[in-house]
Amino acid sequence: MKIGSDTVRYIVTGVISDVPENSHFDANIITSFMTNPRSSLLPRHRGELRRWGSKKSEDRQGVCWSLNILTESFILSFISLLFALIIIKVSLPYFSNLLGTRLELSLLSYWYIIRVMLLFTVVVALIAKSYPAMFLSSFNPYEVLKGSISGSMKNGRMRRVLVVFQFAVSILLIVGTVVMYRQISFMLNKDVGFNKDQLIVIERAHVLGPRWKAFKDAAREIPGVVKIASSTAVPDRNNNNNGYLIEGRNDESFLMATNWVDPDYLDTYGMKLASGRFFSDSHSTDREACLVNESAVREFGLDQPDQTRIIRPGDEGRLLNMSIIGVVNNFNHESLRNPIQHYVFCFKGDDKMWGYLTVKLAAQNYSETIGNIEKLWKEFTANNPL
Repeated sequence: MKIGSDTVRYIVTGVISDVPENSHFDANIITSFMTNPRSSLLPRHRGELRRWGSKKSEDRQGVCWSLNILTESFILSFISLLFALIIIKVSLPYFSNLLGTRLELSLLSYWYIIRVMLLFTVVVALIAKSYPAMFLSSFNPYEVLKGSISGSMKNGRMRRVLVVFQFAVSILLIVGTVVMYRQISFMLNKDVGFNKDQLIVIERAHVLGPRWKAFKDAAREIPGVVKIASSTAVPDRNNNNNGYLIEGRNDESFLMATNWVDPDYLDTYGMKLASGRFFSDSHSTDREACLVNESAVREFGLDQPDQTRIIRPGDEGRLLNMSIIGVVNNFNHESLRNPIQHYVFCFKGDDKMWGYLTVKLAAQNYSETIGNIEKLWKEFTANNPL
């Protein structure tokens, strides 16, 4: 979900972005409708067939008879389309609340949406009634009224096939609905290792340049802003995978996702420490320190991480030694379908003027708070869009 512009978005969008598409369930519903023998208007017993024969004997033109059936199908399909749009419009707020995002029904966003919907409705109507129209216009009403209906009941096998197929589609639809419900429940209740609620991310932090710290200080004064942090990466937006060495194990190299963060990052995201402490402005040595996640400690065999030094290649071939001052609990920084990879936090100095700003909002007055943030952004960036 986007708020205001392409730059501000809820973090939850990235973390749960791999929700499977449910369009195939919609296709199952439509397929079930199109193959439903009861909706196909096929006669189901001798008396009903004779009534069809009597009606057709009054209208001897089979083409006109077929057009009547297809016209009825078109009318029903368009009425169904209108009801579907009304139901979608009414239910969107409930689904938006369920998914924690903002869903909109924008039929006029693209020129082809309404055209495609109308064409699809016509296609569904044709497929649903083309077979019964051809069947009912083909049998001989004289034979039916006389009682010789064996030749007119050739649709028995086809009816059985359609019934079996419809039940198979219905079972698939029920199973798919249960799976989708469980996936949404998992998505909403899964502990991703940080508090994803009420977070927005400003992606174009580089526009601020050296004034990013001043912007942070000013943003803290806005009512409704709880925390604000600067970083070079956010969950689902990794930008660096770097190779590292571990002191005393120079014959091995270790690949970790790297995030340069300021001291406010941990509290803004609500992450927890397994051991040690996070960065602090009161410790000048933290600029040459780092934190790793539990996955790195386990995979790299760091029995005593607080006594371990990580070596990071620097500019012009220099090697930078960083002491591990803490271990962060594992958190999902990629898709939920991927295992949690090794992760290292480095101190974000004044020279790194790019990345993201993450703002933690209070639970009330979202729109007003975001509006004030946008206003402050324009003051700092000479009306550069957020």
